[in-house]
Amino acid sequence: MSRKQFIRLNTGYIGNTGIKGWVSFSNFHDQHWTGPGTDNRKHIDLKFTKEWGDGNRVAAVFSWADQELSQYYEPTLAQWNAKGTSNYYNPTFVKGASASYNKNYWQLNHNPWDDINVGLPISLKLNKQWHFNAEPYLWHGWGGTIAGQTLPSGYAYYGSEKVTGMSALPNTVDGSAVVGERSTDTPWRVGFNTKWTYKTGINELIFGNWYEYGDFSYWSDFTAVGSNGLAAATWGNEYAIRMSNGKPLRAMDYNVVEQTNGLYLADTVSLLNDKLKISAGLKAMMVDRRGTDKMPNTQYVVSGNSFQPLPRVSIHYQINSHHQIYVNGTTGFRPPLSMSFFDIYNPNTGAATQLGGGKTKDEYSIEEELGYRYRDKTFTASVVFFNYNFTNRQIASQTYIGSSPVSTFINVGGQTSRGVDVEFGTRPFYHFSPYVSFEYLYTRLGDNFKVGDNYLPTKGKEAVASPRFQGSVGISYDDSHFFGNFALKYIGTQYSTFMNDQQMPSQVHADMSIGYRFPSYGRLQKPTLQVNFINLGDNHYLSGIGGVMASAKSHENVGNTAVVGATGTPTYFMGAGFTVAVQMGIHC
Repeated sequence: MSRKQFIRLNTGYIGNTGIKGWVSFSNFHDQHWTGPGTDNRKHIDLKFTKEWGDGNRVAAVFSWADQELSQYYEPTLAQWNAKGTSNYYNPTFVKGASASYNKNYWQLNHNPWDDINVGLPISLKLNKQWHFNAEPYLWHGWGGTIAGQTLPSGYAYYGSEKVTGMSALPNTVDGSAVVGERSTDTPWRVGFNTKWTYKTGINELIFGNWYEYGDFSYWSDFTAVGSNGLAAATWGNEYAIRMSNGKPLRAMDYNVVEQTNGLYLADTVSLLNDKLKISAGLKAMMVDRRGTDKMPNTQYVVSGNSFQPLPRVSIHYQINSHHQIYVNGTTGFRPPLSMSFFDIYNPNTGAATQLGGGKTKDEYSIEEELGYRYRDKTFTASVVFFNYNFTNRQIASQTYIGSSPVSTFINVGGQTSRGVDVEFGTRPFYHFSPYVSFEYLYTRLGDNFKVGDNYLPTKGKEAVASPRFQGSVGISYDDSHFFGNFALKYIGTQYSTFMNDQQMPSQVHADMSIGYRFPSYGRLQKPTLQVNFINLGDNHYLSGIGGVMASAKSHENVGNTAVVGATGTPTYFMGAGFTVAVQMGIHC
């Protein structure tokens, strides 16, 4: 069961100021579709603008969000095959049960988060040739993850150091207590983007600069759990479990200051009466990081610098009013997450789960596309052939600080991805518009993956989270009063390990919506009623990979001289079951 309320108020022009704006508020509540859990989110947006002259505009933008989301359980493949959608966190806290059982109590596993975003976009038309854009901004977030965790009674590990003399913990059973692990993040980002545009004749020249200063503090500590199964507090050092010296026991504690600077220059030329457009540009990205780790026996100061030139070129040729061909060549890069700079230790054993030091390299990609588009009064179609080559490919995954899930990236070395996308559809024909899309994807890893002092033979394996085939068919209808659409989507199997020894099954699901626009009445402008049917067949399927692994089984290393054990068990996201959502829109 879910519900959402949304309201937006438009001011119109305020007096003689020439300023107009709007404010919106939404309130969302959701009961998890499988197992216990609730989600709550409040959100405010506002925007005020002032326009003058020919093309001059300044705006003030603000948004705020407050959310408290319960975590969905992410099963392994074995758990999914055994229990399907019956995998979920425990609905009750059982006093006297083991800590390993009670740590999965649903109210111990949730994600509180707040953030604000402020921007001031400015657009000035200086004359016929020159146009100036700027946008200073600020973003701040605070919150993180609360997760059920176990700690041994009487001792724990502070980094790699064993500490004793802690006060007795409630709910201790067989020498182990359930506690709440609080992973807290308080990021700040302040920056601006400026762009100058010069138009003359057949040329459009753009140059600009993006600068951002970021400050990121992250720590993970623990709080006691009461007899009702609730953590003593979501936040606050006064509720933290402390060591004998009075300091809070922490699993991570770091700060990173990051400065990003991007300089870019691009030029577009239009030839043959605008039939041929050629664009070329270069962006120079510079990222500087300085971090401190407050955990014991770690590298206290870490640093990293990145400089990446990113050229790009694009050629579009309009053969006639129906046919267009184009070629794109672009480059991209992604620096590693700040967390990769630091060591992480298991608070139960003191074993290292990650050794940082800022050794993770930047991902760099070269992307090429060759495409064709067709459009006439009845049909639209496109075919795109693509080829991506990655160096130091970073795969999005999930790791754990104790029991707290944390987003991370894994560097798998080189990767090649190539394939084709095909789309076909029609313009409305007796109010109906069918469409179909298809993608074929071929991927290969270019390097063997290092595990400890060994290398797994992953070179030549398929990339994770990369289905070979996916496609969809659908049809929409709109006669200005009745409207609706139906879509059936298929996604093929995809590997969840670099050794390709476990894969996520393929999935098929269908969605449909129907609605009606009522005639306007007085100040009510075309009230709308819409009903959405999600996962019509109530198919039980896995929708994505939560945590990828190098291997789910043991394998011989590259030289066949040693056996490398399984690096872990991949986890997965569960697709939502059949859902009906009703929307009503009223405009005054």
